[in-house]
Amino acid sequence: MKRWFGDARAGFFADERGMVTHLALTVMILVLLFAGLSVDTSNARRIRGILQIAADSAAHAGVMALPNKQKALDAALELANDNLTEISSAIAVTSNSVEFGSWDKATKKFTLNGTPRDAVRVTARLSSANKHPVPTFFLRLAGLKSWNVAAQSVAFRSATQCETADISTGGRFELGSEGDFSNGFCVEAAGGVKMEERNRFDDDNKIYVKRLSDVQLPENTGMSTLVGRGTAKSSSTLTYGDIFDLKSPIAPAYVSNVVALADKYLDPVYAGQPSYINPSASVISINARDVKYTSFIPGRIYHVKCGENRGSKAQFYRGTEVSKVVLVSDCRIQLGKEASFQDVVMVSKSSSSKAVYAASEVKLGKDDSCGAGGGVSIYSAGGFTSASKLSANGLYISAVKDVKIAAKSDGIAGISIDAGGDVSFSAKASFGTCKNSFSSTAKVAYLLVK
Repeated sequence: MKRWFGDARAGFFADERGMVTHLALTVMILVLLFAGLSVDTSNARRIRGILQIAADSAAHAGVMALPNKQKALDAALELANDNLTEISSAIAVTSNSVEFGSWDKATKKFTLNGTPRDAVRVTARLSSANKHPVPTFFLRLAGLKSWNVAAQSVAFRSATQCETADISTGGRFELGSEGDFSNGFCVEAAGGVKMEERNRFDDDNKIYVKRLSDVQLPENTGMSTLVGRGTAKSSSTLTYGDIFDLKSPIAPAYVSNVVALADKYLDPVYAGQPSYINPSASVISINARDVKYTSFIPGRIYHVKCGENRGSKAQFYRGTEVSKVVLVSDCRIQLGKEASFQDVVMVSKSSSSKAVYAASEVKLGKDDSCGAGGGVSIYSAGGFTSASKLSANGLYISAVKDVKIAAKSDGIAGISIDAGGDVSFSAKASFGTCKNSFSSTAKVAYLLVK
């Protein structure tokens, strides 16, 4: 019996059947762990990219509203929400995530609650600290159930410098010939710059790009070419090299989720409604084909409903005058020739390159030499295009795609643009800034297109 047990035990340990199963299981676990490392780290990088865009845009929007701290906080939180479509902004960016202070340009240091209050710091995070870390998929097999992911951005402004852009584009800034820049006008172009000949600058102008190699100047023109006019604000030795500077990242503060913004503007008690809107009045719904026949009532919100036809659009008649309304359109908006708009918010949910189109001689905003009020804000899920002779006074354009403005226009026009695509002006445009009456540091861009 003892001999039989010894033989059986020896046979059991010598038996190699089933070893392949154990080896395959070990290899499978290792493969899953390596796959998990790739998948989960890629997802974490993707989430961080989303958080970074939200932080950049929120900081940019917040600093634009300074020195009013509450308005700056509201602007930062709203834009963070609009750029966090996959993540609850109430978790990733809260009021505690937005900090105010001062920025030292020499040391590049942010001082919390410092003076002057000229900077906004925004931190967007998904972590154990706010009880919402980014979950893993495969790495949880190895005991790692989540990542802590965060992104931070600081934006600051100055009365004499152009750290805050008047035109900011995620694409390319294109300018025809004979452009004239003055009084601290600033451009940011993530996709670079293309510029024709005979463009002139003052000392306090800046055009920011990520790489100088992204700048396309006219033939036989280099960074050492003189551009100054020899005026009080322009030295006779000023060159393109003095005007162009490097900046990264460049994050235009355009609203990416225009559909969500449209829903907000359809709520009469939405905190962001203009002061001229009656919060107790109901929204007026009209068909796109009836826009040209509608007499718009000041103080009301209009919802333009469109048919299934791809060519459907909200079209205004020639010479139409509209003031003190909010217009939300499910399709394209076309502004008729010589039409005039003052104190108006337009939102187009169309993704067309001409989601908002202005025919020739359209007037957007009140011609009051940069005075408060009378302005027009346009939010486009697509692009914005204007024909010639556009008059823009206190005009803000936020477009997901390209913004194209034609030349041959007269009159001083205040304009500020944030675009995800390219921004282009065909020729003879004069750019400058003027002081806004309610802020000693805020800049309002003006444009003179000849």
